[in-house]
Amino acid sequence: MTGNLYSFCSHTILDSLIIYSSCLSVFISVWTIGAIITNNYYSPKVVTSVFSRKSFDSVESALIGASSVLITLLIGLNLMTIRSHTPWQYNPGSFNGLTNSIDIIGRQWYWVYDASYNNNESVDSYISSVVDCADNGLNLKLGGVYGLNITSADVLHSFALPAANLKVDAVPGRINNVFLSANVGGRHVGYCSEFCGAGHSYMPIVVNVT
Repeated sequence: MTGNLYSFCSHTILDSLIIYSSCLSVFISVWTIGAIITNNYYSPKVVTSVFSRKSFDSVESALIGASSVLITLLIGLNLMTIRSHTPWQYNPGSFNGLTNSIDIIGRQWYWVYDASYNNNESVDSYISSVVDCADNGLNLKLGGVYGLNITSADVLHSFALPAANLKVDAVPGRINNVFLSANVGGRHVGYCSEFCGAGHSYMPIVVNVT
């Protein structure tokens, strides 16, 4: 079962990734703008007066060395950040059986969650606003392990939850089964990630873990 068991990453790790990505974007922007300004307004007289005691070759070597150190540092930080983005470690000894099995059906252009977790009733989940919101989310119990049976009733869809590194195609006439551990509480948002027609952009996925 552990081969297709997915779990949510902690909010602390996600916050660190967002901060790192923002800092990297600012650094790249400043570096690029500085290079453009230097290239457009370069004056040999100014450079000669500022570095009058050093040859141009030594200055060039110093700049190349500094750039190499910065790039190496960025690569190291990038690898450290990526390696820190590890999923929750599942302990097989703590598994006491599935909390529930949920059938997820993709339709143009909404999701259907069926049904045993909700008094044996199907729930239609439509977008209720432009950004990240659905009228009926998928409600899971914190700490539970759920079997997700994903399929489609019309065209290809894809059930994607970035917070859990989960992306499963919903194929008509075929059921794809995965397991999801609701290990991090909160509201997790995803979208259909397979183009499925005019309403493709209006198929949010909202998973509430409480």
